[in-house]
Amino acid sequence: MRLALGTAQFGLHYGISNRQGQTSLPEVRRILELAHQRGIDTLDTASLYGDSQAVLGEVDDLAREFRIITKTLAFDGESVGKEDLKNLDTTFKQSLAELRRKRVDGLLVHHAADLLAENGESVFDRLSEYKNSGRVEKIGASLYTPDEATRLLDNFDIDLVQIPMNLMDRRVLQSGILDKLKKADVEIHVRSAFLQGLFFMSPESIPDSLTKARPFVERIQSRAALLDISVAALSLAYLESIPQIDRIIVGVNNVTQLSELLGPNGIEIDSKEFDGLCCNDEYVINPSKWEL
Repeated sequence: MRLALGTAQFGLHYGISNRQGQTSLPEVRRILELAHQRGIDTLDTASLYGDSQAVLGEVDDLAREFRIITKTLAFDGESVGKEDLKNLDTTFKQSLAELRRKRVDGLLVHHAADLLAENGESVFDRLSEYKNSGRVEKIGASLYTPDEATRLLDNFDIDLVQIPMNLMDRRVLQSGILDKLKKADVEIHVRSAFLQGLFFMSPESIPDSLTKARPFVERIQSRAALLDISVAALSLAYLESIPQIDRIIVGVNNVTQLSELLGPNGIEIDSKEFDGLCCNDEYVINPSKWEL
């Protein structure tokens, strides 16, 4: 399996289905120990994930066994100014300090829109400086839409992207941008494999603001039941069937959840079993649009 471990739960109460809160430090250790034993080699974190970077620094003896991908702060303005770049430098230095590392394996602009804003090239130039100085191996961005991927590829020499994709959200696959990214030798990481845990919720417990998601979740759960596999196994099997993907980022709250995800390796499912599960409503498949 091409799994990477997301660490948002290590620093935040993260995920729509999360009822356990932030993962404890002892549990983080157990999770990392199992992940390393089972061949997971990449951790995904961010300066905006609460104290997740500091937590990884606390367990540095284990975290050193993994590649670490982190992200910048978000500017979210129409243009990038000198103060933004100063904050970028400060935040990156803080990330390295919290992680207790002199370098990271990847640094992503947390919101790709910052690169596409006025003077956004100055952000990329600064990331390139970090890379050229040896403090970062690969630079890129966390994306939300295929259009962002296309515009970034047209304007920047990126090494790594993180994109949302799952059984319901197939915008990136349908756009054809995956082939263009691979042709440009860009490493592709996929997030939101379970749509922040939405796939695991009982349909009746899904918030009223996401009523339109209920029939899709019901179909996913019914399809998994018919195949006698878990919803997680069905979700990962779909992503594993897409060869362009380099890593599938999954987040867990405890070692039991990780063990369950790692259990049924190599499940092969006929592609027709993924039919009828796709949703094209952005207000359902894009968590940034959710009104919870």
